[in-house]
Amino acid sequence: MSGRHFLDINTTTGAIVRREAISVSTGTSDADKIVRTKANGQLDESLFPSTLGAAAETIQASENLAAGDWVNIHEVSGARRVRRAVASDDTRPAHGYVTSAVTSGSNATVYLGGINAEVATTGFVASDVGRAVFLSASTSGGCSKTPPSSAGNVVQRLGYVVEVASKVRVQLDMSYIVTL
Repeated sequence: MSGRHFLDINTTTGAIVRREAISVSTGTSDADKIVRTKANGQLDESLFPSTLGAAAETIQASENLAAGDWVNIHEVSGARRVRRAVASDDTRPAHGYVTSAVTSGSNATVYLGGINAEVATTGFVASDVGRAVFLSASTSGGCSKTPPSSAGNVVQRLGYVVEVASKVRVQLDMSYIVTL
């Protein structure tokens, strides 16, 4: 595919070789590689130092996660794990979010601040910019413009809508949690 590869010279043999540009960094093994943008035209957060972007941690997922899920950090046999947060369970408040899908048992990059730019547009419209977003009681990993109201639910404001386009962008501001 055009734009994803480049030509390089093998300094040992002098041969011209075709190399693939990376769109996500896995760390030091990707040092000195050429980068490319993601499908949305932006660089992946993994290409920036953690001090530049939102604070993030790598934590093993204890269930499958989807891009944009609000997640809960919990303990399993003495080890930290991450799962989808949900307001209908007071043991699963949101501690952050993920921007990439992760399968159970794999490591997830959990963002503890910043903007979750992977929230699905279902139920959101452009005029929602500025509205508060709450952890959903009905959809694990999801959010809602309406706070939960049933007994035993956690009312957790996750942040505020800052943009509604192909995805919803939510500025993280988990400032309070109340159990009904």
